[in-house]
Amino acid sequence: MGLKESLAWCNVLVHAYFDVDFETIWTIVSHDLGALEVAAAQLKA
Repeated sequence: MGLKESLAWCNVLVHAYFDVDFETIWTIVSHDLGALEVAAAQLKA
Protein backbone atom coordinates (compact mmCIF):
# COMPACT_ATOMS: atom_id res chain seq x y z
CA MET A 1 0.00 0.00 0.00
CA GLY A 2 1.41 3.31 -1.01
CA LEU A 3 1.41 6.61 0.80
CA LYS A 4 -1.65 7.86 -1.06
CA GLU A 5 -3.70 4.81 -0.06
CA SER A 6 -2.46 4.97 3.54
CA LEU A 7 -3.51 8.59 3.84
CA ALA A 8 -6.91 7.77 2.35
CA TRP A 9 -7.46 5.05 4.97
CA CYS A 10 -6.31 7.39 7.73
CA ASN A 11 -8.89 9.91 6.54
CA VAL A 12 -11.63 7.26 6.61
CA LEU A 13 -10.67 6.13 10.11
CA VAL A 14 -10.56 9.63 11.52
CA HIS A 15 -13.90 10.66 10.07
CA ALA A 16 -15.63 7.33 10.69
CA TYR A 17 -14.74 7.63 14.39
CA PHE A 18 -17.82 9.77 14.93
CA ASP A 19 -20.03 6.99 13.57
CA VAL A 20 -18.81 4.46 16.15
CA ASP A 21 -21.49 3.08 18.45
CA PHE A 22 -19.66 3.16 21.77
CA GLU A 23 -22.39 1.19 23.53
CA THR A 24 -21.79 -1.69 21.11
CA ILE A 25 -18.02 -1.42 21.59
CA TRP A 26 -18.45 -1.50 25.38
CA THR A 27 -20.70 -4.55 25.13
CA ILE A 28 -18.10 -6.36 23.05
CA VAL A 29 -15.27 -5.43 25.38
CA SER A 30 -17.13 -6.25 28.58
CA HIS A 31 -18.79 -9.49 27.43
CA ASP A 32 -16.92 -11.01 24.50
CA LEU A 33 -13.27 -10.16 25.05
CA GLY A 34 -12.80 -12.82 27.74
CA ALA A 35 -13.98 -15.55 25.39
CA LEU A 36 -11.65 -14.27 22.68
CA GLU A 37 -8.74 -14.34 25.12
CA VAL A 38 -9.49 -17.96 26.05
CA ALA A 39 -9.81 -18.99 22.40
CA ALA A 40 -6.55 -17.25 21.50
CA ALA A 41 -4.75 -18.99 24.38
CA GLN A 42 -6.05 -22.36 23.19
CA LEU A 43 -4.83 -21.69 19.67
CA LYS A 44 -1.44 -20.63 20.98
CA ALA A 45 -1.02 -23.83 23.05
